[in-house]
Amino acid sequence: MSSAGPARTLSTPPSCVVARLSRGSGRSSRPTSSETIAIPGMQAVVDVICDASVVLKWFHEEGEEEVGGSRALLDLHRSRRAALSVIDLTMYEVGNALMRGMRVPADRARVVIEALDAICPRLPVTTLQLAAALALAERHGLTVYDAVYASVALSRHARLATLDRLLLEAGLGERPSEILSRLA
Repeated sequence: MSSAGPARTLSTPPSCVVARLSRGSGRSSRPTSSETIAIPGMQAVVDVICDASVVLKWFHEEGEEEVGGSRALLDLHRSRRAALSVIDLTMYEVGNALMRGMRVPADRARVVIEALDAICPRLPVTTLQLAAALALAERHGLTVYDAVYASVALSRHARLATLDRLLLEAGLGERPSEILSRLA
């Protein structure tokens, strides 16, 4: 990847990020169930795993697709209608995309990573999920990195929010706008 060209700027983090950062990185109380949760008298909460292609839209919009849908998912998380999660790998992918792809300086990338940590929990990938990811990667011609997102979502009976073409073509993920339309 070329290192020529000016460093890109990031859009201001959503207000919920700024508010959460100012209070520290404590986690919100959120459902831990692997399926949509329905409590009488309350709206259902849908479990969504977000990959790096979606997470980046929370902080960067220039030239990006599905920014509105990605940020609308974040709004649903803030209103507790969706329980968004990322996997450990997401932090690395977002950091790499910011610094290598967008040429964002390390101090700005650090702010994004800290904000992401404050927004939603990171899920560890188990050995069983990794084994399932290897099989998905082989079956669908995916990278193991992308297959891990699908494996974690499948194991939790969650939706996978992604813009990755191969994950979408394999039917293993949904565009943010598709998830939103199903919740409407």
